[in-house]
Amino acid sequence: MVRSPVSAQDAAKAWKLLATRAAGAQPRGDAAAADHTASGAARTTTTAVPGGAASPVHRAGVNTDGACLEGSERIAIVPMNRDRIAINEEFARRCIAASNEAAGQEANWRERGVLLIDAVFYRYRPYERDPPRYSEHWQAVWRRLVAETDLGNKYAPVLRVIFGKRYMLTQNTNVSHGIANGMWAEVRDVILKEGREPRWDATEGAFRVDADAVKYLIIKYPDRTWSKRKLHSKLPPGHFILTPDTPETAASGSKIFSFDLCGNTKKFRITQLSMIQAHAVTGHKAQGQSLPSIVLTRLHHTGVMGQLVWHLRSLGWFYTGASRTMTREGLQLETDELPLAHIQAPRHEILHEMERLQVLHERTHARVHSQADP
Repeated sequence: MVRSPVSAQDAAKAWKLLATRAAGAQPRGDAAAADHTASGAARTTTTAVPGGAASPVHRAGVNTDGACLEGSERIAIVPMNRDRIAINEEFARRCIAASNEAAGQEANWRERGVLLIDAVFYRYRPYERDPPRYSEHWQAVWRRLVAETDLGNKYAPVLRVIFGKRYMLTQNTNVSHGIANGMWAEVRDVILKEGREPRWDATEGAFRVDADAVKYLIIKYPDRTWSKRKLHSKLPPGHFILTPDTPETAASGSKIFSFDLCGNTKKFRITQLSMIQAHAVTGHKAQGQSLPSIVLTRLHHTGVMGQLVWHLRSLGWFYTGASRTMTREGLQLETDELPLAHIQAPRHEILHEMERLQVLHERTHARVHSQADP
C-alpha cells in the first residue's frame, strides 16, 4: 500500500485544530455520563502495562461490584448524537478499567475481553481501487480529529470492543442473516488475520489493532427471534460474523467522507467495522426496540440565563423514548423537570387536520343520508 504524504499547510491546520480542542473544556457530558452509568466519585487508579511499568488510567465511578461486566446496565436514550457519543465513550472507559482490574496485569486482550479497533484512513483518489494510505502519524491525527458524526454515525474512528456488551449494526450488508442497519448485537470474539497482533496502549489501558488486521468479529443477536436461528454452519444459533468494510466493499453512501480542516475540505476513505457502541442511543435509533430497562437523559441543559434549554427535536420524541421500555419500573428519567410544555403543547397542524376531517365526515354523512331518503 502506498503511503501518501501530507502537505505542510494541511499539517499546520490539523495541529492548530488539535491545539484548539486540547485548550478547550472537556466535551460536554463526560462528567454527567459518570453520574448516570454508575455510582461513585471520579478517581484515578493505575494499570500495569504487561511486562512494563504501571500507567494511570482514568476511572470515573467504576462499579467495583462488577455490574459493568454483567451487562445489567440500563440503555440510555438521548436526543443528540454528541451526548450519545460522550456517554458511550465514558461507559467504555469504565468497562476497560473494570476488566483490567478483574483480569490482572499479565492478561492478554482476549482474557481482558477488550480490544480497541482503529479505523484506517486512506486519501481520496477518484477511480483508484487501491487508494494510498495515510502515514501512521496521520492515522493518529485523523482518529483524534474525526468523530462518529463525521462518518455518518455508521463508523467509529476508534471502536472500543468489549465482549458481551451491546452494539448496533449500521449497514445493510447481509439482511437475511441479521447484518442490517439498526440491529443490536453483542461481540463474542474477534478473529485477527494471520501474523497480526494487537499492541498495548498505556493511555487507554487496553490493547488496540488496526481495522485492516481484523478478519472478522463473531457477534450474537440478543433478539429473541434471531437468537434461535441457525445463521452460520460453524457457529451456535443466533451467531454470525461481521467483516470490516473497506473502500471497495463499503456501501455506496459510505465510500467517501469529508472533513472540514480549518476551511479546507478533505476527502478520505476508511476501513472499519460497520457498528457503533449502543449503551446509549438516540431516540431515532431506539424506535421499534423493546428494552427491559432504559434511562432518558440529556434532555436539556442550563442556558446562560439559568433557563432550561430543551434538546427535544420533536413533540413526539419524549413519548417515543419513554415507550421503549416494557414496564414502568424499567423507565428512569434524569431531568430537573418534566418537559410538560413540549409534551402538552398544542399540535396546530394536527388540530387543523382533525377539524378538516370532521367537516368532511359531516358532509359525507349528510350526503349519504340525503340520497337514502325517498
